[in-house]
Amino acid sequence: MGAALLHSNAGAFERAAAEAMTDELPVPIREIMDPARTPSRFLPFLAAHRSVDLWFEDWSQDRKRAIIADWPKLASLVGARAAPPRLLAYVDAELVDALSHPHRPLTGRYPIGRVLLGHPAFRAIYLVKTATAAPKHGYCVGRHPVGRRPARAADFKPVKRALEALRQAKAPETEILVDFANYRPLTAGDAIPAGSATRAGQYLSRNRLGRT
Repeated sequence: MGAALLHSNAGAFERAAAEAMTDELPVPIREIMDPARTPSRFLPFLAAHRSVDLWFEDWSQDRKRAIIADWPKLASLVGARAAPPRLLAYVDAELVDALSHPHRPLTGRYPIGRVLLGHPAFRAIYLVKTATAAPKHGYCVGRHPVGRRPARAADFKPVKRALEALRQAKAPETEILVDFANYRPLTAGDAIPAGSATRAGQYLSRNRLGRT
């Protein structure tokens, strides 16, 4: 429309400027700004536009689209108790237990070690469950030909990603302590009933910070 109003002797620059200011843009803005419909190559740019702070390039497209769509809500939860489990889910980790502020008021009987009297306001302690896998033939036991099976360390990428998710869930000033030990040895204090299939030397799942 703008180009039609130009004088007949308008130059190339004037015509280009008029075309650029037209209301009919050949760019599908609505589609590009929609996480569910934007082309995959635009996902990193859309994530940056929405200030998505938890992002890994090897995620599936579905996960990338999901966190972009969910980020406004997630950002509003930063610092709240609801943020860690929501963000940990995006890195395939699970929050088992937490000791952090804000905390529910202390009422009734509390087990030893669960009372947060004197707990620093800017410290969060988490028990997190995530999977770590050692590579096949990671360590050699016994006699093996030299150079046939080199030792390889376990892949701790899931642990690092869980830590990053928790950092994004809390304020930068918060000290974060994370326990990834999800099992503990069976002890006599567990009072396993007679006839139980559980035996000495076995391990039990932890569902609380501390011993249990």
